[in-house]
Amino acid sequence: RAAARAPSQELLKRKPVNEPPTRVSAPAAVGAASLSFVVHITQHSNLVSSATFSLNMAQEGMFLYLCDVEVPRFSVELGLCGESLPDTDFATVFAGFCITVFAVNKVTSKSSMVFKSHQSHVSRPPVHYGEDISYFSHSCWLSGNGANVVGGVRVFFKPERREVANPALDSEYDVAIYRFSLKFWYPDATAERFESKDLETLLSMLG
Repeated sequence: RAAARAPSQELLKRKPVNEPPTRVSAPAAVGAASLSFVVHITQHSNLVSSATFSLNMAQEGMFLYLCDVEVPRFSVELGLCGESLPDTDFATVFAGFCITVFAVNKVTSKSSMVFKSHQSHVSRPPVHYGEDISYFSHSCWLSGNGANVVGGVRVFFKPERREVANPALDSEYDVAIYRFSLKFWYPDATAERFESKDLETLLSMLG
């Protein structure tokens, strides 16, 4: 089986070429008729959100995005005023979260793990916080048994206003995860881009 290890910072910084995302079809062997995918999001080993999804792929330069899907919301209690949110250390807030993705064969019910957050990102994930969109990122490097691929996920979150009994009181906010995306790409040393045909090969290696 392929082993997961931490990608180098150079791998994580790899940028796509300047081309817009293009929707691509999944090969029959990995399409909705053959496979379903399941994401589990845990916090300190406790399952807090889970969803089953089909592939909705897009090619963006060197990256193949497998999905960008809603997941059941899970709130992290902060109790902060809105002005404090931009200064919050969200890497600490989301420490302990782990994302695992499985491919499930609809005929045999056999499952194969295709992504699991590396421990370095479970301990302290990279975070982007913005006015329009916020997320934390995890990645892993699938190597061995012929595989040499980097996988990355983004878990999107947004401020969530608490209901207060007294409207005169200052509002308090928590944050809620609500969406995630998954992509694969080849390491820097490889000139090729990761495409849908490569996903079929990768899943056969992991299976």
